[in-house]
Amino acid sequence: MLARFVKAQKTPLAFEEAAATMRMALARKLDSDPARSVLALALAKTALETSRWQALFNHDWGNVKASEAHAGTYSCYACCEVLPSGLTWFIPEGELDAKGGCVVGKVWLVPPGHPQTRFRAYESALDGAVAYLELLGSDRYGDAWEWLLLGDAVGTVHALERKGYFASSVLTYVRALVDLKEEFDRRLEGMAASEVAVPNRDEVQALLAPDPDFLATVQAAEAVEEARLRDRAAPRHGSHTELVAASAEEPSPGPSKGRVA
Repeated sequence: MLARFVKAQKTPLAFEEAAATMRMALARKLDSDPARSVLALALAKTALETSRWQALFNHDWGNVKASEAHAGTYSCYACCEVLPSGLTWFIPEGELDAKGGCVVGKVWLVPPGHPQTRFRAYESALDGAVAYLELLGSDRYGDAWEWLLLGDAVGTVHALERKGYFASSVLTYVRALVDLKEEFDRRLEGMAASEVAVPNRDEVQALLAPDPDFLATVQAAEAVEEARLRDRAAPRHGSHTELVAASAEEPSPGPSKGRVA
């Protein structure tokens, strides 16, 4: 890992703190104050994936993974991923046989921790918000960024879906995102708004596709571990073993001439 490991810690935000921070991050990205609908949508998306910012760790607004190439800081914490084999749970020490279960396979030291549990970490909420917007505005999710700037929740979700962001139906996600966006829009306008129910972080995580770069990282790490185990299991021939093998293959010489037993 190029990144420096830091201990995982929750960095929760109240709505007012999240709104002020995201407004500053958007203003920095856009060079102008964001429209209310844009701010509401950006807040809604991050709130949905972090249980209203109460499951926010180390200011990582989007639970963005830290790949081997990440050069900043990272932390490790439990998560679930929808893999080809199905919904799979991880803790920093390794893959679990079930939620809350036991580690199966390789046990990882922490750091570095299992690759699926490595998430980016930031010094401040503003740093994390800016980094999150940079990701959405990157070539990878460019279409989604355009829809976000229109304040369109449904368009944003479908653009992300086309980029492989989701592992299953987007219906639950898009409904929750639309409801949150409408709630935040009213709150930003200064109107009374009741809090809508949102799925918890684990339920939302189960809707998302694993980061393809990270899936490749995990598969590569597992391949290395399997090769190491195969190498350990392979028979090794020491000098004594080699002599025994040689004596079994070669005919035994007769008695030495001129020698008396």
